[in-house]
Amino acid sequence: MKVQGEELLEQAVSILEQVRQGFPHHRSALEGCEIRISHRLTRSAGNACAKTRTVGISAPIFTARENHPQFRNTVLHELAHVIAGSRVQAHGTRWRKIFIEIGGNGERCHEMRARGQHYQHQAVCQGCGSEVEVGTRVWNRLKAGSRDYYHQGCGGVVTAEIESPQNDQKSGMLQRIRGRLRQALLFGSTEKS
Repeated sequence: MKVQGEELLEQAVSILEQVRQGFPHHRSALEGCEIRISHRLTRSAGNACAKTRTVGISAPIFTARENHPQFRNTVLHELAHVIAGSRVQAHGTRWRKIFIEIGGNGERCHEMRARGQHYQHQAVCQGCGSEVEVGTRVWNRLKAGSRDYYHQGCGGVVTAEIESPQNDQKSGMLQRIRGRLRQALLFGSTEKS
């Protein structure tokens, strides 16, 4: 029986070979390209070093079956970095053009999570009203309003329910009181602040 990492490596090498065969004008850029499966990558799905022509793919992210549909796109994303070279802006116009040309979706970020690595938050779909589980990175972006995310079920915009400043103040005050009570119980102190 094969180990999951070996299966991922075989799939990634197969994708590399497909790009070499399908796009002969990029063969020289991919010559000597090496793909590794990394157990250390937990937040990024992959990484690439154009100078050494090395691609790393995250084992923690792709051992979660829910992320398998994005595997090919991730490998293509990293191969586009190698093809573009080290002198090209990492996620600039030239890189994106290459990424789309070889079959990628052109996106620079992913919304996948590594198994057991990220705390889950409950966001709400504005389209259908259902709760959607999101990781900390997406949750923080939702709260900041810096990016729109869409519910895969209905296509509605996913939002975080943001507490009002008044609730935040009450919450902070309650946490301070709890902390003082805990301290008093642990150390027998009845000292007032």
